[in-house]
Amino acid sequence: MVRKLQKIGNSHGITIPKSILEKARISEDTEIELRLNKGKIEIVPVMRIRPLRLEGIWGKRSVSLKDLTEARRKGLDMDRMKKFS
Repeated sequence: MVRKLQKIGNSHGITIPKSILEKARISEDTEIELRLNKGKIEIVPVMRIRPLRLEGIWGKRSVSLKDLTEARRKGLDMDRMKKFS
């Protein structure tokens, strides 16, 4: 797909078709990182990891080491973790 650079203030920009943004899982409020890699510009979404609230998974506030070990052994399957509570 060919696009043309457009002047935007003191910078330049391009438009990215919606179909490409959807495939890359990028929405208009997604933070992106621009990288230069071997002479090519890469646009990469910034992935933020949200804190995990364990009580939402296990249904209780305190989680023992045994619970965590068992969850890891079972592959962190959400349905199985809910059975711990």
